[in-house]
Amino acid sequence: MEQYIQLFQESANYHSEVMKEQRKKFESKPQFIRAGLYYFQKFQEMHHQQIQQKYFASELLKISGNQKFKNQEYEQACVLYEQALSIFRFVRNKRENWQKEGLYDDDLEYVDENGKSDKEKKLVKGLKVVLYQNICLVYLKLSKNNCQNVNDALYACNEAIKLDQKSSKAYYLRAKARLDKVALNNEDFKQSIKDYKRALELDPDNQNIQQQLQKCIIAFDKIKQIDFSQPFNSNKQTQREERCFIADCQAANGLNSNFQVNMVKNNERKTVQQMQINDKDKKKKSQKNDNIDEQTNKTQDLWNQLRIEKTFLNQNISLNYEIIQKTVI
Repeated sequence: MEQYIQLFQESANYHSEVMKEQRKKFESKPQFIRAGLYYFQKFQEMHHQQIQQKYFASELLKISGNQKFKNQEYEQACVLYEQALSIFRFVRNKRENWQKEGLYDDDLEYVDENGKSDKEKKLVKGLKVVLYQNICLVYLKLSKNNCQNVNDALYACNEAIKLDQKSSKAYYLRAKARLDKVALNNEDFKQSIKDYKRALELDPDNQNIQQQLQKCIIAFDKIKQIDFSQPFNSNKQTQREERCFIADCQAANGLNSNFQVNMVKNNERKTVQQMQINDKDKKKKSQKNDNIDEQTNKTQDLWNQLRIEKTFLNQNISLNYEIIQKTVI
């Protein structure tokens, strides 16, 4: 029975892996695009309506999402923003019974409606830009211990910038999204500074952008002062100072608690590897002494065992002698 269950599980796992291979393109898409497939049936009738009706329905969902966001109900806000976007950007599956028959890339059609007339295009574009920005915001709120959310947030910002290259907020959010990455490197700092500067060009009076740009520059300057070509100093006090220095970089830019620097990670890994090599060398040097100690321990154990056996034997001899004496008497 156990063998049958194991074979069944292996077969199910294999089938699951095969299915994933069949929908690789779909799985590589960000969450807000994949959501367009799952909400397709919910808004199927809406897809046949005029742009004005679609805009009105999407706007209502966005407003509801804003309210949830203000109440810090981020997951509900996320659903509402994704639904609002899926009215215009959705995934149609040619296989009607796909939920039972399986999901295949070849069956999927990605639809992104923008309207026909210039007026409709302008209306839809403005709403989409806001939705992409809101999706980025809510993904960053939900990004704790989730790298995919940060990547999807970056994707959403890129989509907003594609539609409106003069959106100061989109550049600002993209800079924040880069700095929320779990593994942060020099290039992320450079690109974030570039985005902050672009956002400031588009909105020169925005003090928040000015402050964030300054913090990012300060943090980057501090990071550059650390010599990452060398592993952390073995001295505990120096290590503590270096780690506090990195922590200051986090605080200077308001980065989340998941902040790590790739170069720091790599050097920590090198330090650990060096420690492992040193440990091996120490073990080799002390191998002879270890063998002697081991042999000594074995000898001591054997001696103790002999003492116990001797004591036990003496006790038996004494007991037998007493029995013999009683018998003679």
